[in-house]
Amino acid sequence: MAERATFQTARLVGGVFTREDPRYIPSNSHNILARTMYALRFTFVDRSDSGHAMLALSNFAGAAAGGFVGNAYLPAGFNDVTHAGQRATIRFGTFAAGNLFREFAPQMPRPMRAFFMLVAR
Repeated sequence: MAERATFQTARLVGGVFTREDPRYIPSNSHNILARTMYALRFTFVDRSDSGHAMLALSNFAGAAAGGFVGNAYLPAGFNDVTHAGQRATIRFGTFAAGNLFREFAPQMPRPMRAFFMLVAR
């Protein structure tokens, strides 16, 4: 819970300073591969408040903060830089998976969508 809260807080603060628009905007394409690449790209490239593409610095900052916060409470052997980097990578990957879900959720049947919403919490 601390990792997720730290990730979201760092994303918020980073987005305020870099003037990023945190909203996910779905693709207009009907091609599955193009939509998948769009969703994954949105993990690395965000939009500014003015609508221009920019590096998603808040996503990187949030993943790093979420990964390194575990060093404060995890036992010895799990509170080092290597494990923090692994946790940050997992957090970043989870964010990318969330973008994929946001992209394809409208086409999912309602029971499947509800299941994924429960799992994502």
